[in-house]
Amino acid sequence: MVGTATGRKNSTERRGRLVWKKPFTIASKSVGLAQAISSLPLGHFHFLLAVLPLLNRTFLLRSLLAATVVGWVLLAAGCGESERPRDPNPAPADVPAPPPDTIFRIPQFPLGRQLDTAFALDLDGDGQVEHIVTSLAEREMMPSGARADMIQIFRRDPATRHWGQAMADSAFWITTLSTLDVTGDRKPDVVADIFSGGNDEIASRGMLICSADGGLPRVVFHTDRGAPQLSDLATAPGKALLMHDLLWPMFTSRAAARSYVSDVVAFKDGAFGSTSRQQTGYFLGIAQQQLEEYRIAREDLQSDTITVEEDTRLFTPAALSLLALERANTPRGMRSFWDSESEFLRQRLPGVQFQELDSMYAKGVERLR
Repeated sequence: MVGTATGRKNSTERRGRLVWKKPFTIASKSVGLAQAISSLPLGHFHFLLAVLPLLNRTFLLRSLLAATVVGWVLLAAGCGESERPRDPNPAPADVPAPPPDTIFRIPQFPLGRQLDTAFALDLDGDGQVEHIVTSLAEREMMPSGARADMIQIFRRDPATRHWGQAMADSAFWITTLSTLDVTGDRKPDVVADIFSGGNDEIASRGMLICSADGGLPRVVFHTDRGAPQLSDLATAPGKALLMHDLLWPMFTSRAAARSYVSDVVAFKDGAFGSTSRQQTGYFLGIAQQQLEEYRIAREDLQSDTITVEEDTRLFTPAALSLLALERANTPRGMRSFWDSESEFLRQRLPGVQFQELDSMYAKGVERLR
């Protein structure tokens, strides 16, 4: 009897343990079932809905009950706290700085543009070279000798240690490149001769100068005309630029036109500007040359009278003498020449030529007042 009672008690305890274990077993199976259902593709989910009525009703009810209990527990444990609003201006994440550039790389050009040349030069004297790059875009018409139409200068930023473009400028078209000190700061500058094409040298030849005088590399001089010519003048800091113009009266042909130095520009106070008023000695020397040319022409035409307007053998040296005396800033020299020669010129020249000279004299004296 004792053994029988003990056996019944153990059996009841085992049944009791089995009874209490069933809800948790069902819950775990139900949660697994719910997770499996949520991960099913849409087509499989529809199939499952069609198969559910065929399953055991008791199992379904127990599964739904257990899943509901587990869902409430999860909600109370992790979902009771509302989601925090997002910061509209989040702080930037710490991004590691890119490694410094150790090698300069020529920039990638767009389609139709090709490299002309690239070279390194210390323009600002800081011990770090800059890189000068010139390139040319393909065009249907270009003058003979054109090698580039753009110049770029790149420098390495000492703070970021990366190469960046310091300046860029276009020029139509660059024919030659040279490096020399033009500004007088004892540092090399980049000089580019420009030619736009045509048979008029004064109207089609210019110059581009890039310098780092006083700061970053930049364009300090750019002209598309005037046929600039570099010259050493004691009164100009660095190199002087002789700018030219054309003496071409309306009564003469292009073949009879003459070029002359119309201005002298030099670098001062960070820019190029006219220094003609400080170049009296230079222009007086030119005036002496033109007066000698006029004297020779006067002797040759001593007894002749010019009747053809296109004949400028006497007009041209007289006009160039007046222009040089004006730029030498000497109104007394202009008056002296005109007082001594005006009557002779009136008698020997056609009326239109004398009127042109008389007008040049009057305008020159007026400008020098």
